[in-house]
Amino acid sequence: MFFVLLFPIFIPLFEFYSSMILFLLSLQHQKIRTIVSGSRLGGNDKTIENKQNQVKMEKKVVVKVYVEWCEKNFCATFGDNVPGAVAITAKDISELKQEVAETLRFHVEGMLADGDEVPQWLVEGNYEFEYNYMDAASLIHACEPYASIAALSRVTGINQRQLSHYANGLRHPRPEQRQRIVEGVHRIGHELLSMV
Repeated sequence: MFFVLLFPIFIPLFEFYSSMILFLLSLQHQKIRTIVSGSRLGGNDKTIENKQNQVKMEKKVVVKVYVEWCEKNFCATFGDNVPGAVAITAKDISELKQEVAETLRFHVEGMLADGDEVPQWLVEGNYEFEYNYMDAASLIHACEPYASIAALSRVTGINQRQLSHYANGLRHPRPEQRQRIVEGVHRIGHELLSMV
């Protein structure tokens, strides 16, 4: 009975506090935009322009690495922005990532020694890797250090046996199933990140 009498009071209070929070957030956003625009940096426009150019120069080029599962190994190749043909194999994903970095450095050294034309960003090492798992088997095996097939089954709702068939390359999932696996991996990662 007491709650019913106070309920009409809570709604306006909730709306008031919600609007206050939104107002404060908009002020904070405005403050951040003001600082970024330079009015609070204490520098002139030339200083700000130099800082913006420096940030643009530090932006790294993305080198795509296409990863597939080949029976008992990972196999990787580079994307189109890396000249030449390179293939890398490794038993586990951490070894593959290490081999990818070393192989690309070795490949660039070889192209330079041969007198081939090499993009400057590649010579300077101004790049970062983006791993694209081309099949469900490579995706599932890449997650093994962090999540079991049982855990992946729980978050995706896909039967463990079916996931095992995908991991061993005996079957290939439909695109919708593959997307469920990717979302499940992301959900596991999100849960791990939220732990304190």
